[in-house]
Amino acid sequence: MMQSMAIAQARKELNQLPDLLNAEP
Repeated sequence: MMQSMAIAQARKELNQLPDLLNAEP
């Protein structure tokens, strides 16, 4: 259970990366 929760959290954070990289300053 803990492992799947950690994976879900990591995937959610990874999904936010493209938004940060594509964000115009």
